Amino acid sequence: MRKLAYLALMSLLLCLSSSAQERTTTDVSLGYSYIRANPATSNSPDFNIHGGTASVALNPKSWFGIVGDFSGYHMDRFDSSLGTYLFGPRVYLPSYRRVTPFAEGLFGVAHATGGTGFSVPGSRNSFAMATGGGLD
Repeated sequence: MRKLAYLALMSLLLCLSSSAQERTTTDVSLGYSYIRANPATSNSPDFNIHGGTASVALNPKSWFGIVGDFSGYHMDRFDSSLGTYLFGPRVYLPSYRRVTPFAEGLFGVAHATGGTGFSVPGSRNSFAMATGGGLD
């Protein structure tokens, strides 16, 4: 738990140091995710999900950007994976001091492959959507 708090604090400090910079025409980000699932309400065993995300935003205007977000996740216990390929607009709202809030809506495809732990092994594609926002 202490390591997680330290990682969150370091991430916050890195964000604060970059807040003094001007907005560029291109934003690039990389991320890592780890999920430990313990489905207590079912008879399913515990499992881990590891994954990552890469995102690119092109900002032709100071208030508008186009985002491409690509992510991949792997579930070790079930030998399954999920990948998403999302694209869409990002709108920057008026700044408050040195913080600029933004909202985005991304749409695309999710591709899942199932191992032997699922009732339907193989692969499937489906519509995917992500909406949200943040602070820049």
